[in-house]
Amino acid sequence: MFLTFGEKVKELRIRKGLSQKQLGEKMGIRQQTVAQYEKAIEQPKLATVRKISNALDVTIGELVTDWSEFSPGEIFEDMEDNEIDYSAINPRQAANDNRIVKYFHDLNYAGQEKAIAYTKDLTKIPDYQKEDE
Repeated sequence: MFLTFGEKVKELRIRKGLSQKQLGEKMGIRQQTVAQYEKAIEQPKLATVRKISNALDVTIGELVTDWSEFSPGEIFEDMEDNEIDYSAINPRQAANDNRIVKYFHDLNYAGQEKAIAYTKDLTKIPDYQKEDE
């Protein structure tokens, strides 16, 4: 079952035994703002998602409904703000990631599905597989 961003926040908050007010206090926001997040269908900016995940003590991936909604710049800003080690990121890989995302976003839904299928097929061909690092 697909949960909206808000449903995920609410479910995790309840699972952690927190009220909206308590979650708001952990985030430094009002209970009403937490209620708005829980009613949200679309996810907010990545920085806000990060604050909520930190307050709920969950991984950011547990809240994100669609990574493609975040721009590469927003993701890199989050990495920098949260002291993620850039030296571990291959610059060529990052550039290729940006290129593929740009092209992917130019496709309609059917084209995106086809691109995913092609990519999955390519991963099965030994000539195109990464060597163990």
